[in-house]
Amino acid sequence: MLRAISDALAAPSIEGALKRMDEPTETYAFFVTFRKNKMYTKIGLYPDGKIVIVYSAHKPDMNKDDSL
Repeated sequence: MLRAISDALAAPSIEGALKRMDEPTETYAFFVTFRKNKMYTKIGLYPDGKIVIVYSAHKPDMNKDDSL
C-alpha cells in the first residue's frame, strides 16, 4: 500500500483535497489504486517536508466523509 501512495504522490496528475484536521500537519485526501481497488487515502505532511503520516488507506465508504 505504501508503494501505491508513493507512486500516486509522484504522479504529476495527482489531484486531492486539503482536509481540516486537528493535527500539526497539512492533511490531504486523494484516491490511489491498490491491487485493482480504488482506495481512499489521507496523509499529513509536516512543514519540514521530511515526515509523512498516513491517516487513512481503505476502500471508500460512501456513508462517511470519504469524498474529496
